[in-house]
Amino acid sequence: MAAGETQAVPVCAPANVVTSRGELMNGLPSLQRGEKIRILEIIESVGVGGRQRRFAELLKSLVQRDELQIEVVLFDSNVHYREILGFGTKIHFALRHYKRDPRPFAVIANICKSFRPHIIHAWDSMTAMYAAPIARLVGCRFVNGMICDANPNVKPFTKSYIRSRVTFPLSHAIVGNSAAGLNAYAAPAVKSHLIHNGYDFSRVRNLEPIDLVKHMFDIRTNSVVGMVATFSPFKDYESYFEAAAIILESLPDVTFVAVGDGENREQLEEIYKKKFPDRVRFVGSVDNVESIIQVFDVGVLASTSFGEGISNAILEYMAMGRPVVATACAGTKELVIDGTTGYLTKVGDSADLAVKIARLLANSQLREEMGLSGLRRARTFFDLSRMSKAYFDLYVHVIGRT
Repeated sequence: MAAGETQAVPVCAPANVVTSRGELMNGLPSLQRGEKIRILEIIESVGVGGRQRRFAELLKSLVQRDELQIEVVLFDSNVHYREILGFGTKIHFALRHYKRDPRPFAVIANICKSFRPHIIHAWDSMTAMYAAPIARLVGCRFVNGMICDANPNVKPFTKSYIRSRVTFPLSHAIVGNSAAGLNAYAAPAVKSHLIHNGYDFSRVRNLEPIDLVKHMFDIRTNSVVGMVATFSPFKDYESYFEAAAIILESLPDVTFVAVGDGENREQLEEIYKKKFPDRVRFVGSVDNVESIIQVFDVGVLASTSFGEGISNAILEYMAMGRPVVATACAGTKELVIDGTTGYLTKVGDSADLAVKIARLLANSQLREEMGLSGLRRARTFFDLSRMSKAYFDLYVHVIGRT
């Protein structure tokens, strides 16, 4: 698909909206009585990933609001979450052919000329670099959503630092999905908005039967431990499998599952399939991840640093009523209550990870209590409707609508 090409998806029909103040700010397109708030959502890609999942879930919810009219710009033609193509939202492609490619500026500017958005919302640091000056040029509000981690190494002269320092002054609102992330990036308090991830509980419907899932992935043991994560430098699959090796010495009736793909998957698969051919399963990426999570007794997320933000995998474990064992990263501590919904462990400490997992495997009542506590917490604080309302309220606040 060529740069600037638009996905042939019809835009939703107009509908009446709440009364506006008719306030015109800094060249903001005039917001007339009964007019929809026009939002241009810009994201680098909708491939596999937590940010991309959050974007797709939010878009699904927001397009149902009569008060909004949304168009989307993607910088990559790879669309993993293909449901966004059926939301009735016009989708544009501003493809980059190399780093610092200036052509997306022209594509976005042309879209703004015809769509005349009240708000441009960029979802990552790269698209923020393109969107921030365009929003200033066309006179609309700019929502900066680049913060989705809690990287403790946001230091001068790093890419993240430079992009935040360039775009923060041009932002009318800066959104982070964890308090730790907003703090790590030193986002100005007056512009900062914390909106945690939200989980769509309709995803737990229509799951595959447990017996079928176990047969599909050749899981024969009574107990199952699983980790859902990409194989990347930020996820600590090495510690996960080292913990598995420790546990399997005394508890052989356990299968350890890895759900995800990535750069070092083949290397780890070769090592641990040789060591434990009947006790580890590498299942790759799956569409209906809840179907396999339901066979887990324990859900694990091991990370290589304290920079983890709000993890969708942990939310999925909690939504399925599974206890969590996770690295005590900044954002994760906003999700997991240590000793109540699961356990937190030290970075890179496979022995501690093994102890916490084994403790849960040995006590079914503890697993059930922690799993139910996590489910209640997810429903109370991390429901999709809560996230959707928070974003809608933010958009209304940013343009000054009552």
